[in-house]
Order: sequence, then structure tokens, then C-alpha cells
Amino acid sequence: MTGARSAFAELDTGVVGTVKFGDGSVIDIQGRRSMVLKCKNGYHRSLDAVYFIPKLRKNIVSVGRLDARGYDALIWGGVFTLRDPEGLLLTKVYRDNSYLYVLKLNIASPVCLAASGGETAWRWHARFGHLNFQALQRLAQANMVCRLPHIDHMDQLCDGCLAGKQRHPPFPEEATFRAQEALELVHGDLCGTISPATPGGRKYFLLLVDDMSRYMWVRLLSGKHEAVAAIKQFQAGVELESGRKLQALRTDRGEEFTSVEFTDYCADRGMRRELTAPYSPQQNGVVERRNQTVMAAARCMLKSAGCRRVFGGEAVTAAVYVLNRSPTKALDGVTPYEAWHGRCPSVEHLRVFGCVGHVKSVRPNLRKLDDRGGQAGTTVQGGASPASTIVSPSPSGAAVRVEFCTPPSSVTPGTEEGPVRYRRVQDILSTTEPVLDFDYSDQCLLATEEPASFVEAEQHECWRKAMEEELRSIEENQTWSLADLPAGHKAIGLKWVYKLKKDPTGAVVKHKARLVAKGYVQQQGIDFEEVFAPVARMETVRLLIALAAMYVRGNGCSKLIVGVYVDDLIISGAQPSEIEVFKLEMKKKFCMSDLGLLSYYLGMEVVQKETGVFLSQTAYAAKILEKTGMEGCNSTQSPMDARLKLRKESDGKAVDPTMYKSTVGSLRYLVNTRPDLAYSVGYDTGCWFARKGTEGLSLIGFSDSDMAGDLDDRKSTTGVLYMLGKSLISWQSQKQKVVALSSCEAEYIAATTAACQGIWLTRLLAELIGEEPSQTVMKVDNKSAINLCKNPVLHERSKHIDTRYHFIRECVEKKQIAVEYVRSEDQLADILRKPVGRVRFLEVRKKMGLEPAHQD
Repeated sequence: MTGARSAFAELDTGVVGTVKFGDGSVIDIQGRRSMVLKCKNGYHRSLDAVYFIPKLRKNIVSVGRLDARGYDALIWGGVFTLRDPEGLLLTKVYRDNSYLYVLKLNIASPVCLAASGGETAWRWHARFGHLNFQALQRLAQANMVCRLPHIDHMDQLCDGCLAGKQRHPPFPEEATFRAQEALELVHGDLCGTISPATPGGRKYFLLLVDDMSRYMWVRLLSGKHEAVAAIKQFQAGVELESGRKLQALRTDRGEEFTSVEFTDYCADRGMRRELTAPYSPQQNGVVERRNQTVMAAARCMLKSAGCRRVFGGEAVTAAVYVLNRSPTKALDGVTPYEAWHGRCPSVEHLRVFGCVGHVKSVRPNLRKLDDRGGQAGTTVQGGASPASTIVSPSPSGAAVRVEFCTPPSSVTPGTEEGPVRYRRVQDILSTTEPVLDFDYSDQCLLATEEPASFVEAEQHECWRKAMEEELRSIEENQTWSLADLPAGHKAIGLKWVYKLKKDPTGAVVKHKARLVAKGYVQQQGIDFEEVFAPVARMETVRLLIALAAMYVRGNGCSKLIVGVYVDDLIISGAQPSEIEVFKLEMKKKFCMSDLGLLSYYLGMEVVQKETGVFLSQTAYAAKILEKTGMEGCNSTQSPMDARLKLRKESDGKAVDPTMYKSTVGSLRYLVNTRPDLAYSVGYDTGCWFARKGTEGLSLIGFSDSDMAGDLDDRKSTTGVLYMLGKSLISWQSQKQKVVALSSCEAEYIAATTAACQGIWLTRLLAELIGEEPSQTVMKVDNKSAINLCKNPVLHERSKHIDTRYHFIRECVEKKQIAVEYVRSEDQLADILRKPVGRVRFLEVRKKMGLEPAHQD
């Protein structure tokens, strides 16, 4: 049953009736007809007796009816597959986080189906990058390529062609000049940017066309600055291959082609430059027209294969490869390949772009029953090799290319009569497909993705309810008040922000929608003055949990402590009854949700046991790995190699700043429960474990520093941590702001930084528990720095140190802090200031109280 009229080429409106659903609602049937489904390999299969119900918002398929008609439905290992009676794959879906199998069936375009013909012509149309059928006929009839079967021409309408080949009217007729020999004139053009970039970071491509043969070369580039180097490599290669000299190069006046460096290079090699007039692409019509053809073919292949746009660079390369083996009006009876190489090309190795490729395993020491091959990725064509090429994104996001040769028996003419099965790239890449090819989208009530826009959100019932709840909350709390718009001012716009609230296992517990003002359009000093919104620091949150985990003897009076982070509250108290009273009073004033015993807070999983309270960010760490494409990476027992020395690479490639900042920011938040990663992430703040015990409120700090560890600016790194009893509550790894002249000075600066943090923690403890804790003890492993803290007479060593770093002397004099010596092997801040070996790292991590998340 479907509510999409566009899914039917014809409809029998004589079939009427009603359908009754589980909620008691009744909807009228207004027709019935067969619907054609598109298989994963591009074939079409008919689904009989599909009812048209206009008011139906979701498409319903009866698995029982499919089984009765011979379809094969299988659920195994979290995967649902559906095959037609002939065994061809219709769809393959994975179980989502809500334990549902959301069926994805592609409805083929009725217009395309009405005009479709034999499978052979269609398959070769796709293999040649959606080359038009007249050109395919010319290739076959004139024997311009080898091993191409006879093609019956059809005016077939292809969805990929309709989407990819729309263009403006052609340029005026090009000049009558035509080169008479290879490399007499080469046309060049730089096209870009390609968005999104390829997995290898390529955003442009350089297309070069030989005027005589119309043979094309393409080079994928990261930036325009690589164009000159690419032309130099091209010239060296083609001159060696052809035995001729490149005589002239025709390009536009882009800055990459008019630089002094490139002009001198051409002059030194006697290569004539032909530059077109500004804004006159028709003067270089040969390459401009081929550019259009290449991009049209690339768009068609991506659209037809259902590939993600990140494969755009591979599609361009594949398009150039097949177009060099396709006819062109500029040549009579030969392809560009034959005009350049002097021989007829064979096309028996061509495969449809985007189908799944299989490669032979090259792993050493294979056992007898190990697989000898497997799926590798997306099949493309390109390069000088007759082998097909597999492109698969690696965990790091880069493209991995593997060439494989297809056995000759798989391309013999006899196999063209039977169905040759291909699977598209969606079968192996976790991308989202449309459920149907029309304007209706899936209305699943348990949507598990955050919508990017209001248009996308309103298509899901769960998000519509969330938005209605938000509007109701705004009215009840009287968030907005009606006011007149001041003259000469524009109202600030609004937007919806959607968020999924999940539990520690990653399951969705609530859909949240927030209507917010676009505050980023305001200007400080004009629209608003200074703004400050206080929230609890993460050290405060950890301190509250540590206090709750400690056994302390009280004087009979209880205390309730509430930590506030925007609208998330954490409540701690000795008497459960008082906590309940507080929550009831809050609910009278605000609309609140009681989530019970603390188990998840600000992205941190909280596990409360008899032995203590355990904090971790397992789900968040898995999310970071997924975002960066590192789900399958191997684990390591230490975050950095102790021998690793990092320097800035002045001539290195620029990285995507947005992706870099996002990744570093995610890792910084992970440090909130992973102090052992603080140095490798380079963040100053923090699996953490608050043990239950009776050690009292003793605050112990550790401070340490390396010496000129940064090889670029020679600044040192400070490492500081504080423990309340045996619970680690605060840690910090930060590069010092000045260059230290000695290890003593570096340790002295680190101790001052630790003193500032210690004084703040002491005052916070006093405010929370109502009594001053005992004197804070700070452990330092440098005796000279300790003497400098206690004895201000050492003038020669301290006269050049900034005054603010002498703050620790005042703390020692007032007996707020006691500085004590600790052996280097007992210095817990050691891993916060430099990378250490695996044995040392694991030893210090254990002393800090960190335990694996899976450990009981």
C-alpha cells in the first residue's frame, strides 16, 4: 500500500474499498495496479496488486504476501535482506538503534520503464558513463572498439542522464584551425571546486585535451597551486610516450597559468602560449566542451549508482577513461584512444561505475579455510592499466585503491544473455537512501537521526510532537512578550534546533526541539552589552560526586548541594527524603523531568556501586571514532610514543580547519574523564573513579614540568592534578606562557599554577561542607624549586621571574599550602607533562585511580 500516485504509470480506479488500521481508523482505497521496483543491480521487478491510498502517510509492505508470491525474506545477524523469486536482491537493511528494520525499496520511474528495452544496451550505456545510444551504435557498427556486442538504439530515458546532463545552449562554432599532429596544440582548463572534496582532499581537476586526437588527460588536485606542477609532469610523460615535443598550450588567463614561474618555464622549453581573452571561454571551446561532457558523465554515474558525492573525483577519472574510448564528431571512424595510440581499444574489462568489486586476499599465512577474496569497495575505471579499480574509504578517511583483473570467462559474449548481477555502493557503505523516488519520505515514528532543517523534521511525527511541546512550554512559561518593533530596526529571526537525548547505551530516550533566536546576527554594544551565564565547572561536578562517595562523620545537620549546568541539575545530599522534598518544590515552579538516580550527566556515564562512583564516556568516545572514520582502529595502551618529537611542518599540507577544530574540541571534552589523555590532547582542565572511603577531606596536589619540551617555541609544559582522599578531582596539562631558563624555573612556574588551582578548590570545599579542610599539601619533585618557594633570598635565580609567579610564596607563608618533596617515580603528574613509556604510563594511571570501563 502506498500514498504516492506518481509511483504508478497507470492506475485501475475501478478497484475500491477500505482498510482498517490498528487504531480503529478507516481509509479508502482509490485504485490498484502493479508497481515496479528497482533492484540493487539496476534491474526492474514488478510488484503486483499494490493499493493506492492517498491518505496513507507511510508505505506498507506485507512480508507475508511477499512470501506467498515467492519472495525470499531473511533476517540474520542484524541484517534484513529481501530477494525476488529469481534470487535478485531487492533491498538490504541493517537493524537500527530502535531495533527496527526500516525497509528501503526504490520505486523506478514509470517514464523510464515505459521506454526501457533490452538489458544489454542498458548495461553498456551505464558502463560507458551514460554515453548516448547513438554513440554506442556507432562504436558497435564501425568496430571502433573490440568486444562490444550489437546495440539496438532506444530513446531510453535515464534518471541519471536527466539529472546530470541538463546544460545551457552550446558555444558558437569553434575556429576552423585543427592540429595535424599529436601535441601540436593542447587545450587545458582547471575545473573546480569539487564539493565535497575526495577522501584524499582533492578539490580541483586539470583537464588537458590534444587538439589532433581529442585524447584527454585528467589530474586531480588539492588546490590551484598544484596546476603548474601537474602540467610539468604531463609534458614530461606525453613527450616521452609519443616521441614528440609539446608545441603550444592554450588556456584561459587564470593566475595559475599566468604566473612568472610558469611563463619562464614555457619560454625555456620553447612552448608557445595561447591565452584566451578575459570572459571568453568559447575561444578555448575544445576543452570547455569536453569539460561539460566529462562533468555530465560524472554526474550521471554518481546519480545512477547512488554513490556519495565524495566519489566525485573518481567519477571524473572514470568519465575521462570511457570518453577516450567513445566516438566524437571531431574524428571520423576512430576513437580518441585509437587516434593517439594507433590501435583499437578493447572494452571487455569495463564495469558499471559504482558496482561492488571483489579482490583476491593477499594476506600472508592464510589457513586452508580462510576466504580467498572478499568485497573491497566501489568499482571505477581509470589509469593506464586495463584492470578495474576498487576505491574504498579507509578508517582515516583516505581513499584506498586496489587494482584487480576480471577473469576472461566472466566477459565472454555468451554471458550477456543472462542476468549479470551487480550491487551498488550503498550495499557496502552506510549511507542513507530515499525510501521512494517521489516526494514522500519515510514517516517512521522512531527517527534516529537529528534533522538538519524544519522541512526535514516536520516529516516525522516524533519531531512534530517535540516542536509542539516546545511551543506549549514557551506559552506556559511566558518566554516571549509582544512588543512594537523600533523604527529602523529589523526583528531577529528564529530557527529550530533538534537534539536526540540518549542513554549510556546510545538508545534514544527523548526527541528535543528548541526554538531559538539567531543571536549570532546581533552586534555587541549595539544590540546587547556584556553577557555572562554561569555554569558549573567540570571540576565542581567531579568534586560533588567525590563528596557523595566519601564516608564522613557529621554533626547531625544535613546539607543539600545542587550543581547547575544550564537546565541540567545534579542533586547531592545525605537524606533521600530531603532530596525528594527539593524536587517536589522545584516541580511546582518549573516543568522538570526526574531521571532518578544519576546515571548520565553532560555526556558522561555514571555508574554507582558499593565500592564507589565510576565516570566514563564510552559512548562519546565511540562517537568520536565514528566521526573520524576510525571505528576499526586498533587500541593502544599508551596515547603517545615516549620517543615521539613533534614539530610544525612549514611546507606541510593544510588540513580542513573545521574538521580539525571539531575533532580537537571533541577530544578535549573526552579529557573530562580521561586525565591520562590530557597531555596528548593538549588541554588544560578533566575513565575516572571516585572510591568510597574514610580518608577525610585531605586535599593533595601534584605539580610537574618538563624543560623546553616544545621544539618550536621551546616553552615547557605544566602538569597539575589534585586528589581528594583517593579520588582524582582536578587535572591540568598546559603549555607555559613564558620560556623558562632552567628546570628550576619551569618547576617553580608549574608549582604556582598548581597553587592557584589548590586555593580555588580549598575555598570551594569550604563553601560546600561548611568547614575549612586541612592544609593543602603539594608534591614537587624538584628541590631547587621547593627552596625557591620557601626562601625568597635566592635573588640570582628569581630576579627575572614575573611577579605573578611568586604567588606561591605568599601561600606558603600563610600556611595555606605546604610544599613537599616527592620522588620522581611517585610523581603522579608525570604523564601530564610529557609522553612516557607504556610500563610507566600504566603504573601512574593505576595510582591515579583510573580503571578500564569494563572492569567491575
